Amino acid sequence: MVTRLAPSPAPAPAPTTYPYTGQGQDRRRRRRRGARARARLWRTEVTVCALGLVALTTALTAWPAPAPARPMPAGVSLVRSGLVMASPFDAPVADRTLMDDYAFNGSARPGVGYGAATAGGLHIGVRPHGGWAGWFAVTIHAAGAQMVWHTTMARPTAPVGGAVGEAVFAVQTASTQHSGAINYAVVAALSSRGKSTWQVGSAHGLVADADTHVLWESPLRADTPATEAVTVRTDGLRRLTVWLGSREVYTSDRLHLDAPSPFQAYLEVQGRGIGYVATFRNFWVADAAPVTVEGAPRGAHLALSVGATTVSAVADAQGIATLAVPPYAAVGTGTLRVTHGSRTQHFVDLHYAGGDILQLSSP
Repeated sequence: MVTRLAPSPAPAPAPTTYPYTGQGQDRRRRRRRGARARARLWRTEVTVCALGLVALTTALTAWPAPAPARPMPAGVSLVRSGLVMASPFDAPVADRTLMDDYAFNGSARPGVGYGAATAGGLHIGVRPHGGWAGWFAVTIHAAGAQMVWHTTMARPTAPVGGAVGEAVFAVQTASTQHSGAINYAVVAALSSRGKSTWQVGSAHGLVADADTHVLWESPLRADTPATEAVTVRTDGLRRLTVWLGSREVYTSDRLHLDAPSPFQAYLEVQGRGIGYVATFRNFWVADAAPVTVEGAPRGAHLALSVGATTVSAVADAQGIATLAVPPYAAVGTGTLRVTHGSRTQHFVDLHYAGGDILQLSSP
């Protein structure tokens, strides 16, 4: 279970430390009062959800997930897959199929929280209600510390007035069922009063009352992007790096995350006094290692092109080349080009993932 990222003074008895700087004293006082009120509401919600989560993860957590199948172009075979989980959410998925990989829960009352996978994405929402309410989809399978976590996340574009809405993507320790810890790294899109911000944070809690700390935030603006491709890499201990699109917005190796691997992903929505929905597409988890190609001619030049990004390498004496794709592009479809002398081979529609070992067939 994750909690909302929202402003709170330092020090103050609220679950979030929110370092507003350069603001007027009056504005800070208003934010403090609002944060304290939200804190009282959070505690009830976190307790309910965390207790349910302990039972849920005890029954459902599995490690590791079966590697999703991928077609390979002629001349390339997949020796080892680095892809751990993948849900494109680009076509309707029946609830019974969706529940093979995800469990649904939250603080919302029965009939308020919902999830549906359509051609437009996985929609996690709460219907109109009073007070705070949240709902989430959590991966049943877990993955380790050497992984990259990714999804494209969107919030509604319509203003929410005086209400509050939030779309959330969190990577949380799967040890909850053993320790009761609800520690996680989180990326959230928070909207209120016609403005929105993207935030990165970390949280610590034991069964309930998780304290969430904002580590980075974008300016609170009316024109903040509603959709971002979010990529997270963490060891659960001291290291956390987050990308929005191809832009690295936060990195640190000096944190105290206390979130031992393996991890589960949470795709979540939160709302106060409003119906709200978060939409997720292109969710995947993959090894952070390079793509390795074997069987190339010695000295051959290999290049993998993915959109505007191209990574290249030269095959060594054993015919092995390692292609270091950036974490935010660790899974994708591209073209592999192998050039040796005057001959160039093109392998199009290559569905690759970080950590893959690919074998080229002899020409």
